[in-house]
Amino acid sequence: MRYTIEMTQCKRRFVFTFSLAMGLVWASSAVYSQQQNRAGGAPRGESSFALQVERNDADKSGSLSFEEASKERMFRKSLFDAVDTNNDGEVSLSEAKAADKVDKYKGPAKRIRFEGKEWVADHAIGAEVTSYKGKDALHLVGREQCYVYLPIDDFQNGVIEVDIAGDIFSGVGFRGRENGQRVEKLYFRPQNANTARHENTVQYSVIGREGGHWRDLRTKFPGKYETGVDIKQGEWFRAKFVVKDTSLRVYVNDSADPVLVVDPMLDGVSKGSVGLWGWDSYFANFKYTPE
Repeated sequence: MRYTIEMTQCKRRFVFTFSLAMGLVWASSAVYSQQQNRAGGAPRGESSFALQVERNDADKSGSLSFEEASKERMFRKSLFDAVDTNNDGEVSLSEAKAADKVDKYKGPAKRIRFEGKEWVADHAIGAEVTSYKGKDALHLVGREQCYVYLPIDDFQNGVIEVDIAGDIFSGVGFRGRENGQRVEKLYFRPQNANTARHENTVQYSVIGREGGHWRDLRTKFPGKYETGVDIKQGEWFRAKFVVKDTSLRVYVNDSADPVLVVDPMLDGVSKGSVGLWGWDSYFANFKYTPE
C-alpha cells in the first residue's frame, strides 16, 4: 500500500513538472516568434485582417476603430483608410475579409497610370498618384503580396532605378511571373536604419518561393541576403538595381560600391515583369533599362 501511494505521488509530481516545463517552452516560443516578427520588420498582427478585427475589437462592436487598431500597431493610417472602403472611420469584418482577398484577385486587371505607363495593381489594397515631399509619386498600400508591375514578360537583365520614400517595407520586384505571384524582390526597412537592427535594413527575398521568405533566409544564411544602409524613414532616397544573369547589385544614393550583392539569386536566370513593392510606400522617377 505504501509503495503504491509513493508511486502515485511520483507520477503526479512528474506530470506537474512536465506540464510546467511544456508551458514554459510554449511561452518562450511565443515570445521568440513575436521578437522575430518585429526584427524582420513585420508588425504585430501579420495574420489576416479579419482575424485582427476579431481579436482586437475591444468594445465588441463588430468593427475596428483606428484607435483600437493603432494601439495594437496593426495598421498605419494609410493602410487603415484603404481597408475602410466605406470611409466611416471603422474597419468592419466584411471590409477586412474583402481586403484579405486582394492577393487572390481574379477579376479584370486593375490598372493605374503613372509616369506615362500603365501599371497592374491587382495585389495592392490601395494605389494612387499623389504628391509627396515635392515629387509626383505613386503611393502603394498593401501587404506581403503588394507587387504593382508593368505588364511585360521579357525583363531578364538590365538596370532598374527609382526614388523611394516610406516608413516601412519599400522596394522593387523583377522577373515577376505567374501574374505577380512569383517575384524576386529587393526591399528596404527604413525603420531599422541606424538602430540596433541596422544590418536588417536591406533585404532580398522571393515572393511565392518555398524557402524564399526573409525569415527562412535569415535562419539558414544569416547576413547573406541582407545588410545595413543609411536611409531615413519618410525621406526620399535613390536606389539602383543591376540585374545580370544570376546576380543582383544594389546601390543607394549614387554610391560607387554596391551596398548589397546577391549572387546567385534563388531563382537563377528567368524572365518576367518589373515593378514596385511596398506596404505604405511612395515611388517616383522610375525607369528600367533592359540589357
